[in-house]
Amino acid sequence: MPDVRLEPRRRTARLVGDALVAAWVLGWAVVAWVLKRAVDGLAEPLTRVGDNTEALSRRLDDAARDLGSLPLVGQDLSNAFGSLGRQLADLTAQADAQADSVLATAWLLSWVVWLLPSLTVVLLYLPRRLRRARELEAARRYLAERGDFDLFALRALQHASPTELARLPQPPAEAWRSGDPATIRALAQLELDRVGLAVGTRPRVEE
Repeated sequence: MPDVRLEPRRRTARLVGDALVAAWVLGWAVVAWVLKRAVDGLAEPLTRVGDNTEALSRRLDDAARDLGSLPLVGQDLSNAFGSLGRQLADLTAQADAQADSVLATAWLLSWVVWLLPSLTVVLLYLPRRLRRARELEAARRYLAERGDFDLFALRALQHASPTELARLPQPPAEAWRSGDPATIRALAQLELDRVGLAVGTRPRVEE
């Protein structure tokens, strides 16, 4: 059985491609995280406003209860302080809602910034990568199990350029039909070079 393996250059190119895609996805993840942190910072003033108004609202409510016990004007003062406390409570709720909205927007923006460029590259790269891997594995197993180069020679007649075919020592189509072993192996090598497989010793081809 022939020794079938992926060419080192193709293996290196595949690993480099995988690394570049991983770096692209990771790089956009970093960009998305930095953007999220920046947008999160916009919510901090709103959070502080909410905390301050909530604390002041509680003090006014306490004051309203205390003033309610005073004679004559106590009830009026209690109502006034209570009304102001409720207004501040509404302001606290609005500030908290706006802060939550900013934080939710930060998450949404970060996901969009990360997913759009990442998925675009992954969806363009991954299907082709997997298809090529399946094709290479099928070709490798076929040659390893059968050692038959004739099929690859036929595919070379379909895919190789006229310049590549002209380098062969004999007219390739005629030699393939006659079953010439050297021509079949040389044609098969052209196809194997195209798909990125190396099989044993390369056949000699005239330059």
